[in-house]
Amino acid sequence: MSEIADKPISALQAKREGYPEDKFEVHLLDQYKLYVEMADRVSARRMQASNMYMLVLSAAATAFALVPDKLSDKAKPLQLVLAMAALFIGVLWHRSLAYYRDLNEAKFKVIHEMEAALPMDAFDREWQFFKNRDRKGWWKKHVSLSTMERTMPMLAIAISIVAVVMVVPEMGWWEKVVMIVAR
Repeated sequence: MSEIADKPISALQAKREGYPEDKFEVHLLDQYKLYVEMADRVSARRMQASNMYMLVLSAAATAFALVPDKLSDKAKPLQLVLAMAALFIGVLWHRSLAYYRDLNEAKFKVIHEMEAALPMDAFDREWQFFKNRDRKGWWKKHVSLSTMERTMPMLAIAISIVAVVMVVPEMGWWEKVVMIVAR
């Protein structure tokens, strides 16, 4: 464990010792409320970012599809640029989701530490109920929302790779590139 994670409660207790007793609980509760609100805002920003990436990828896919297959060879570089851009955007989207997941994970660790000084560990208790709920149907294994969310950028990356692989050989200079790389 990290040095920070090893001493969560002692840090809170040290703060409490130098704090006026009548204000500590009030300020802790206010700070807790603010921190929970900030965690919620991070989740909202993650959703907004995902919507933006989805919109940009949809526009790139539409533009790619609108370039007719039988159009002159001059259109193929445009399709290649669109496919490469979509690939890059898919990677950015995937990394963005990982960033937001890690940020929220850190925020909830702090929230759990704060809850240790409050009358009830509400988020911990909720998580216990959620993870241990009786799942019916064909999908009994718990899969995190974060894991499900990351399938969309991975799908976009895979489709972009397929698009690049389809367009490059049609451009006519693929054989030259292979010859140069094979040297």
